[in-house]
Amino acid sequence: METPLRILVLEDKASEAEMLIRDVKRAGFNPEWRRVETEADFLMELAKAPDLILSDYSLPHFDGLRAVALVRERGLDTPFILVSGTLGEEAAVEAMKFGVDDYLMKGRTVRLGLAIRRVLEEKRLRGERNRAERQNLIQAQALEAAANAIVITDRQGKILSVNQAFTTLTGYSREEALGQNSSVFRSGTHDASFYRHLWETVLNGKVWQGEITNRRKDGTLCDEEMTITPIRADGVEITHFIAVKQDVTDRKRAEKELRWRTALIEAQFESSIDGILVVDRSGKRILQNRLMGELWKIPQSVAEDEDDSKQVRFVTGLVKNPKQFAEKVADLYAHPDDVGRDEIELLEGTILDRYSAPVRDTHGNLYGRIWVFRDITARRRLEQQFLQSQKMEAIGQLASGVAHDFNNILAVIQMQASLLKCGENLSPEQNELTDGIGEAVQRAAALTRQLLLFSRKEVVREQDLDLNRSIESMMRMLLRTIGADIEIQLKLAGRPMLLNADPGMMDQVLLNLAVNARDAMPKGGQLAIETSGAEFDGPAASHSAQIRPGSFVCLSVSDTGCGIPTEVMSKIFEPFFTTKEVGKGTGLGLATVFGIVQQHHGWINVDSEVGQGTTFRIYLPRLAKLSGKTSHDTTVTTLPGGKETLLLVEDEPALCAMVQVSLSRLGYQVLDAANGIEALAVWKEHCDEIQLVLTDMVMPGGMNGIELGAQLLKENPKLKVIYTSGYSAEVAGKDFPLKEGVNFLNKPYQRAKLAQTVRAMLDA
Repeated sequence: METPLRILVLEDKASEAEMLIRDVKRAGFNPEWRRVETEADFLMELAKAPDLILSDYSLPHFDGLRAVALVRERGLDTPFILVSGTLGEEAAVEAMKFGVDDYLMKGRTVRLGLAIRRVLEEKRLRGERNRAERQNLIQAQALEAAANAIVITDRQGKILSVNQAFTTLTGYSREEALGQNSSVFRSGTHDASFYRHLWETVLNGKVWQGEITNRRKDGTLCDEEMTITPIRADGVEITHFIAVKQDVTDRKRAEKELRWRTALIEAQFESSIDGILVVDRSGKRILQNRLMGELWKIPQSVAEDEDDSKQVRFVTGLVKNPKQFAEKVADLYAHPDDVGRDEIELLEGTILDRYSAPVRDTHGNLYGRIWVFRDITARRRLEQQFLQSQKMEAIGQLASGVAHDFNNILAVIQMQASLLKCGENLSPEQNELTDGIGEAVQRAAALTRQLLLFSRKEVVREQDLDLNRSIESMMRMLLRTIGADIEIQLKLAGRPMLLNADPGMMDQVLLNLAVNARDAMPKGGQLAIETSGAEFDGPAASHSAQIRPGSFVCLSVSDTGCGIPTEVMSKIFEPFFTTKEVGKGTGLGLATVFGIVQQHHGWINVDSEVGQGTTFRIYLPRLAKLSGKTSHDTTVTTLPGGKETLLLVEDEPALCAMVQVSLSRLGYQVLDAANGIEALAVWKEHCDEIQLVLTDMVMPGGMNGIELGAQLLKENPKLKVIYTSGYSAEVAGKDFPLKEGVNFLNKPYQRAKLAQTVRAMLDA
C-alpha cells in the first residue's frame, strides 16, 4: 500500500522535478506535490505544511540554502533533502549546518526512497523525543509547584528528588535532602512495627497510606498525611518510591482541640444543674441531658421514642396546670423567635424555672428551640422562710412592745393585790378575791411570756435535761388540761433523750401542741406523745433546707383530729393566725412553738390530712451525755425590811406608787423619780443618804437604766443597784451581766420577791 506524502519541490526545471517524483513513486510513496522556483511561492506553499521538501541547490533567483534557512527560522521540523548536480563536499557540509537533513546528486537518485524514509523516521523520533521532554518538563514543573511535599527515593530509601514544598515542610534545603536516607526524618514516636509494616506494604507493590509523625530539621514534630507509591521501571521490578506528604499538624491540633472542647461541652451538658432539651423546628427531640429525664421523671421508653408527641403528652400530664403549660408551649412554637421564661409546678410539688430560646445555625438560620429547666423548689422554700422570718420579726417587735407595757400594768395589779393581801381586816371572801387577782396576773404573765418568746425577747435559760422525764412530770398538768374525752398515749424512748434546753420552754412547747391537738378533737380522740432518736447524714440533709447532719431528739405529737387543710398549712406558724372562732384562740400557740424550736437550733416537720389527724415532729440537737448544768431555785419565803434610803426610778406612775408603798411598809425611806434625768437631780441632793437604787431599764428622757446605774456607780462604787424590766435579764447583753433575783427583777414581780431581792442586795 502506497504511503501518501505531501511534497514541496523547489526546482526551476520542470523535467527534473518530474524525474524526482517518479523516483519517489518507485520508492512506494503516493506523492501530492507542488513545484515552486521563487522565494515568494516557496513561502506560500510552506505555509501549507508539506511533509517533505526536495530542493535544488542553485536557482536563478533563489537557492536551497536560503530555503532551508527560511524553514528553520520559522521553527519548522519539515524534512529537507537537497538535490544538486554541482554540490561539492564543502558545500554539503555547509548545507548540513544550515539544517539540511540529507543531500543527493542529480542523476544518482536511486537511493532517494531510502533517504526519504530515513528523514521521515528521524522527524518522528525527534517529535516523540520533544513530546517526552515537554511532558517531563511539565511534570517537573507540576511537581515543583505542587502544594504537597513530594519526595522520590530508590528502593533502599535514598532520596533522589524533592520539590519546593518538601523543603518548606521539613526545613531541609534540596541540597541537604538529596542523598539522605528517608529514615533521617523519623521522630521516634512510632515503634519498629510501624515502619516494618510500612516497608512490607510498599515492597510488596502496594500503596501505603496513613498518618505519620516526622521530625523537621529544627527538631519540631510534624504530623503528615502520606501516600507512598511503588514505581516499577520495567513493569516488574520495583526500583523507586514516590511519597506525597501533606502537613496536617494544624489540622490535628485543631481536631484535638475540637475533641477536647466537644468532650468539655458534653461533660458540662451532662453535669449541668439544669435539665436541657433541644428540639427541631417541628418540636421533635434532638438532644436531651440526663437531668432533663430525672426532673420530669420521663421513662426511658418515652425518652427514646421517635414520636415526640408522645413525650409532650406525657410531660404535660405532670404539671399542675396542664392547659396553661400547653398554651405556653404552643405560643412559643407559633412565634419561633420569641424568648420565654416562667415558672411551672409539677404535681408532686417540684417548682421549675423554665427558659426557652430559639437555636440558630452558623448561618443564622432557625434550627429549633432549646428548653432549660432548673429545680428552684429549695430556693422558693427558702424565700418563703425568709419572708416568714421577716414577717415574724416585724410582728415580734410589736409583740415585745405590747408585752413590755402589759407587764408594767400586771406589775401594778400584782403589787396592789399583794398590798391588799397584807391587810388585817379582810374577810374570807375578800381574801379569796385577792388570790383570784393574783392567779389572773400569773396567767396574764404567762401570756406575755409567750409574746416575749415569740419576739425573741425571752432568752433561753438552758440546762441539761432528759426530755422523757420532763414529759413525765408534765403528765398531771396535761391530763387536767386536755380533758377526759381524749386518750393520751405515751411512747417514750427506752433510753434518755438528753437535751441542753430551757425546761420551761420545753414544757411550753408540749403544752401548746397538746392544747392545739385538743382543739382539733372537739368530740374526743387520741393524743400520742412519742420520743425517739434520729440520725441524719450528709445525703439525707441535702434533701431539705432544714435538716442538718448529726444526732437529734425527735418529739412527736399526733392527734386523730380534723387535720389541717392544704391551703392554710403554710400559715400555721404565723403569729395571730388561727382557724378557731373569735375568742377561742390567740394565734400565738404554734408561733411560740416555732420560736422556741428555732431558739434551740431545731426544726419542725408537719404531716396532716384533712379528717385523718396531724403529726408534729420536732427535732432538737441531742446530747451524748449530761454536762452538769442545773437550775437554781429562787423561791421567796420571807418579807424582810430595813431602814435604808432607796431611790426608786420608774416611768409608770401607778407602778411607781405601788412599789413605793410596798417598800415604805417594809420600813425603807423611798425617794422616787420618773426618769434618769430626774433621778440625777434627786441623787445630787441626797447622794450621801441613798444606799440602793431600784431602776427600770427602759425609760423615756434620753437615759436608760443601765446608763443611769453606770453614772451613779462611777460617783459611788459602793452603791447597790437593782434593775427591773418587762424583758428578760439577757436583753441587756453579755457585757452587762444581770441575774434574776440578785440584781434584776423581771416584771411583773411579787411583793415578796421585791422584798427578798432588795434585802439581799443591801446585805451583800
